[in-house]
Amino acid sequence: MIDFKFDTYQNASDQAMRLATTIVIAAASVVILSPVLQAITPAISALCTGLAAGNS
Repeated sequence: MIDFKFDTYQNASDQAMRLATTIVIAAASVVILSPVLQAITPAISALCTGLAAGNS
C-alpha cells in the first residue's frame, strides 16, 4: 500500500515537473522571440509591399 502511494506521488511529481518545464520553456521562447519578430517585421512588410507592387 505504501509503495502504491509513493508511486502515485512520484508520478504526480513527474507530471508537475514536466508541466513546469513546459511553462518555463514557453515563457522563455516568448521573451526571446518577441524582440526578434519586432525587429524583422519591417523587413517582412517591405518585402510583401515590394512583391505586391511587382505583381501589379
